[in-house]
Amino acid sequence: MVIDEFYFHTQRGLQAWERWGHPLDTLSVLVVTLWIRFSFFSPANLIIGGALALFSTLLVTKDELVHQGLCSRGEMWLHSILFILHPLVFLSLFAGWAVRDLGIGWLEPWWASSGFILNWFWVPVFFMLVHQIIYWNVWKKYQQNQ
Repeated sequence: MVIDEFYFHTQRGLQAWERWGHPLDTLSVLVVTLWIRFSFFSPANLIIGGALALFSTLLVTKDELVHQGLCSRGEMWLHSILFILHPLVFLSLFAGWAVRDLGIGWLEPWWASSGFILNWFWVPVFFMLVHQIIYWNVWKKYQQNQ
């Protein structure tokens, strides 16, 4: 995501619809990470979290038909990798969530830091969201008006 945002997006610039569409994608990830952070693992909460994660996973693909005409082959390839990683990150967070709240014995040594990861994973996602909003919708507009 960092390479996509700070290399490809700054290299080609973003269309008006991407300036808000990409922060919306990031917001959908933030919602899932905050759900996991502040909810106790239960079947009902897993269903809600899974629905949020599924929505996020589908939402991030919304621009790809338009991206075909705008993006380099390298950026399109990176997007395909991000589309693979997106649900895998959520599955990993869900596993850590279960371990954190249910204490699944044999997984606990592997997820010893799951409390830290689950409690703080939202922070870089939040800062990416803030960057996307301020850089593309405030700073770039200010530069264009100068």
